[in-house]
Amino acid sequence: MWDTKSGKLEHSHYLFSPITCAVIFGKMVLIGTEGGKIMYYCTETFTVKWETVGHLENVLSLALNEKTAISASTVPDLRVWQILEDSVSTVPIEIPVTRPVRCMVIYKEKLYFGDDGVNIKVFDFKSENIDKLKNHDTDHGSTDCMLIYKNCYLITSSYNLDSGRTSINFRSLEDHSYLFTIRCSIYGPITCMSCDPSRDQADTPELFCGGCELGVINRSWMIKALIITRRRRSKCYDWKHCKTNM
Repeated sequence: MWDTKSGKLEHSHYLFSPITCAVIFGKMVLIGTEGGKIMYYCTETFTVKWETVGHLENVLSLALNEKTAISASTVPDLRVWQILEDSVSTVPIEIPVTRPVRCMVIYKEKLYFGDDGVNIKVFDFKSENIDKLKNHDTDHGSTDCMLIYKNCYLITSSYNLDSGRTSINFRSLEDHSYLFTIRCSIYGPITCMSCDPSRDQADTPELFCGGCELGVINRSWMIKALIITRRRRSKCYDWKHCKTNM
């Protein structure tokens, strides 16, 4: 754990297996390892609340909210966990998957997850039904990362396995309608994304995309793209028009 203001190391915790993925919710961090172990860590007290061996293979992706944790491995499989005060218990919900889940997020009563298929899967915890949202314009692609932006938008990466072209797709969370796409043919696959919706200055970098390079999209451009999209002028943008230099 690092202090971002001072740049100093605050705390470290040794694990026997390499970390393969991690997700943050509030002051809690859910960590997955190469050995199939899942660890729930508190950044306020620097303590491990609980840990369990959730899978026989590497943990590939995780999702977390206040009461629920979801883990996926390379098998493929998905497991749902109920978070208690200092322990965890399995939830008897079967989410059918046919490919390893590369990324996932929880929003309200739904789980969004991506894999090596052309669609984003949306699992409804209440009805236990799965809907599909097309995330690629071809029949061969992968979805390596996704995030919820300001509780309004679903942002997903899209990598064309045939052409090597990468895209970032924006959808409305309210009705899952497609909004717009940022395309780039030389950027390479985007394997992770992060954003800081608390920033208010228009030219402040807000969406960070990682892979072979670091890409940064500022807030003013994202607002402009949403306005243009609502006016139905355009739905596809080139990366060079929205990337900022670090």
